[in-house]
Amino acid sequence: MSEENQQQSPHQAPVPDVVNNPQGRQTEPTDILGIISIVMAFAGMQIVGIILGVIGMKKAKQEGYPVTLSKVGLILNIAFILVFIPLIVFFVFLAFASS
Repeated sequence: MSEENQQQSPHQAPVPDVVNNPQGRQTEPTDILGIISIVMAFAGMQIVGIILGVIGMKKAKQEGYPVTLSKVGLILNIAFILVFIPLIVFFVFLAFASS
């Protein structure tokens, strides 16, 4: 091929932002950090989930992808912390009060 054929034409359509997987199907990129953030919420690692949610949101915004999964992970992790900290304090208080 000559160099002229290898250069992109100014009228050429932009290449869609998809990833080819081994089976040849095309899929859109997934917010992996958002998914891991959601898993961390249910695994009891909320601080890690919050960090991954924030990083995932920043990365998705920079790359122009939706931030939905990262935002859901962030909200879940914060909600779990707000629920579990008062419960832990309550049960610790009960343990010391009953002794």
